Amino acid sequence: MPSGGAAARSMGIRACSTLTKAASLAAALLLVGCTVTQPAGTREQGTALYTETTMSSGVAGTEKATVGQEWWFALPVPHNTSREAIKITRAEVVSVPKGLEVSGYGAFEIADTGGVYFLSNAADSASPRFAKLENHIDRPVEVRPRQSSKIYYLARLRVTGPVDDNIRDCRYEYEQGSRLYTQTLNCEAEIRIRAPQRGR
Repeated sequence: MPSGGAAARSMGIRACSTLTKAASLAAALLLVGCTVTQPAGTREQGTALYTETTMSSGVAGTEKATVGQEWWFALPVPHNTSREAIKITRAEVVSVPKGLEVSGYGAFEIADTGGVYFLSNAADSASPRFAKLENHIDRPVEVRPRQSSKIYYLARLRVTGPVDDNIRDCRYEYEQGSRLYTQTLNCEAEIRIRAPQRGR
């Protein structure tokens, strides 16, 4: 039978072991509690896309539009600055002034259009025949790490009346790994109605 001192030591060891297990369990629960999970359907503010492009700092424009015409406006070409690939799932213009409406979107290979057309009249024979090209708008577009996309996005704009303000801001939604992001880039286009000619 153990002596009083040995029994005390034995009880101390068991108590210490129990406390150690409890502390380990508490630490594990704390780590689980600190793990950040993204709620389903929510998007974080992204930073993967490069923001200082020519298309995001300049203004495309025309003063020769007429009511009923449709114009293709190019959003900034996505450039992935991160170390992980992204998949773009949506692109859109944010602010559309009165007198214009978005009639659709397109996503086309830059090689197929012979370069990036910032603003082009859909009926102009010098413009790409977008309607005859493969449109990737309904499927994700992957952009590899630290590279520009080979596909660019355009909004098809219909002129419905006098326009007094500019189109502004272009928003992308994309996936990176298991997380969802949204990011708005500067973009701007000035479309104005052709002034009527005065009779002589």
